[in-house]
Amino acid sequence: MLSILILSVSCGSSNDDSQPKKKPAKIYSFVPSVEKNYPEIESYVAECLRKKQSQIDISKYHVTIEDAPRVYRSAIFTNPDIFYADASEFNYDYDSDKIVYYLYPEYIVMKSEIPSYIVKFDKAVDSFLKDIDDNLSDFDKALLIHDKLITGCEYQSGGSLVYTAYGAIVNGEAVCEGYSRAYSYLLLKAGISNKCLDNAKESHCWNCVKLDDKWYHADVTSDDPTPDTSGYVSHKYFLVSDSKLSSYKSEKHEGYKKDITYNSDYKCVSKTYDSSFFRNILSAFYIKNNGYYFIDNNYQGKNYSAFILRKDDKNEVVETIKDTWRSDKNEEYVKSFSKLCYLDGYFFYNSAKSIFSYNVNNRKLKNEYTLPKDCAKDFYGVTTCGNYILADKKNSPTESSQKEKILCVNKDKTISVVS
Repeated sequence: MLSILILSVSCGSSNDDSQPKKKPAKIYSFVPSVEKNYPEIESYVAECLRKKQSQIDISKYHVTIEDAPRVYRSAIFTNPDIFYADASEFNYDYDSDKIVYYLYPEYIVMKSEIPSYIVKFDKAVDSFLKDIDDNLSDFDKALLIHDKLITGCEYQSGGSLVYTAYGAIVNGEAVCEGYSRAYSYLLLKAGISNKCLDNAKESHCWNCVKLDDKWYHADVTSDDPTPDTSGYVSHKYFLVSDSKLSSYKSEKHEGYKKDITYNSDYKCVSKTYDSSFFRNILSAFYIKNNGYYFIDNNYQGKNYSAFILRKDDKNEVVETIKDTWRSDKNEEYVKSFSKLCYLDGYFFYNSAKSIFSYNVNNRKLKNEYTLPKDCAKDFYGVTTCGNYILADKKNSPTESSQKEKILCVNKDKTISVVS
């Protein structure tokens, strides 16, 4: 028996029968050559892992020693719901011709506990997707899932689950491998084909997303800031072409076309979204009343924020947010740090010292909470947790997040300050 360790990556529907039916969504093979050279082996290995087998007989596939790691890792990446098996470490037996006949998986969750983990995972996935309307376009679904995953997950290393979809969706902690596997699975459940893309040379992982039969890059990890800030969502790496990705000159993405996870079938040549309206927005998007709600932190290049409703390709300013953020040395920051979240019919956003609500139905805006005058810290973002609104109180944008419960949306839809 030979043991092998692979380096982990750290980092509108219609009822009209005359309309062509959309093909079922799929996650394309993590390693394209595996699908080509060993047809059906990924689904077979995945089936065995779902049965929690300790020994997997792959003798009928005649897999070489060189290809065994690719086969195993690809099977797990192409099936992100198999979060309980280590995608990097396993053992195998081979014969005198160096053909592998048995794989021995390493499980990162005790076998007796896997069923309960699966229940938690499935419940979390269902909860995550409950606000993603089936009637939305694939673009809108991809956008909302991208933003919601970022607002609910924080880049954290340590432990095996951070490399998995479970870590990102259930625990809210992941490295790039966990982000990409989570995004891949959520897109699949929403009916969008995709694949994970690896750049082993630079130890980074992201996704390719298929919209209208065209491929686009989407790097969820790179769009999530570190240190984490509530409501901060970049769209720099969302649905970009090969040329746009190359223009960023990011070391994490250099040379990916030479990786085993890439081939010419996944060329992202379409520039449809390269200059789209979301590109420079640093807040999460929400779709309500057939429009996009978001915060523009550099409205018309004036270094202040605007709460925007975008409808029919036109932006309506709900409210401008002209406020000043200061460092602990009372130095004024040029940038604006307002962020946005949504809960039970209300939007919430922050200025430097206050949290505001906006009722979607009656369009009324209200200052819900203001920091005491002697508080030196400022609000740098807002997010939700259950029926609470949490805000980041910090001395500077680079300080680690200090999330604090500020408001509560009660069962009767009223808002109260958390004492």
